[in-house]
Amino acid sequence: MKTSNPSMTALISLFARTYHTKRSVVPVYTDEFAGRLMTEQEYETAANSMKKGAAFFFPDFDDTADAALDKIVNTRLAPAVVARSAFCLCALNNAVMLGAKQLVLLGSGYDSMPYRHEIYGKLRTFELDRKEMIEDKLMRLERAGIDHKQVNFVPCDLSKDFENDMFSAGYKKDERTFVCALGLCHYLEREEFSTLLKKLSLIMPEHSDLVFDYPLKTADNEESAVEKLASGAGETMKACYSYNEIEKLASQNRFLIYEHLARDDIDERFFAPHNVFTSATGVMESPGDFALCRAVLR
Repeated sequence: MKTSNPSMTALISLFARTYHTKRSVVPVYTDEFAGRLMTEQEYETAANSMKKGAAFFFPDFDDTADAALDKIVNTRLAPAVVARSAFCLCALNNAVMLGAKQLVLLGSGYDSMPYRHEIYGKLRTFELDRKEMIEDKLMRLERAGIDHKQVNFVPCDLSKDFENDMFSAGYKKDERTFVCALGLCHYLEREEFSTLLKKLSLIMPEHSDLVFDYPLKTADNEESAVEKLASGAGETMKACYSYNEIEKLASQNRFLIYEHLARDDIDERFFAPHNVFTSATGVMESPGDFALCRAVLR
């Protein structure tokens, strides 16, 4: 599960959320904290780097550098990031109404969902990630003046026995819990993902929710856009799944899939409203290489 640069994809996701929030008339997902977690210099450096590398994404694109950046973000970087965030937030708000008491973010990266006004303070929150990632995020939160005193940060290795670290941080296995695992499944071997589901099933009470996205098997064998981005960041996608395979893995570990969205459903639910009020380079659609899933522990 280790990568050569543990924060690179997290920074790319942070940039995508920041750009989308700043530039979209009708955002799929509004992240008021994303722009505060990265410096203006980091933002400009990322933007300029993508402008210079536009030919990698669109060799025949003939327009301005700003238009190229807009197209790169809206067709390559942002779709999976903002769709999964919007999907997770909707499921989380529903879970809070139904009595969820705890929120767990696995591989939390620079996710800012726990700090939203409708979430912060309502749930006992745990953010799990590698030690260096947690330290960097804490530095960014403090620099931005974002209140995080109600969040429990748990430095750990998710491929090992992270459960004990959660319990030490105050996690209670008898309280209804919402677990968020966005962008994580892509970098786990099948056996690692199955083991993760088993561990979660043993520490989550019945009726708790698990929301995750996963690489979806496609009809062709071409490298997906998400895989290209991961490869460029020095990371490797380790597995992809069909819906039947995901359903089987979930069932084996006592999870029942309640909601599942693939390309057409994602486009209709998240991107159609956005696309009505955007330019040609701002149009978003699912590349079809990922799916969103909400599973409930039986």
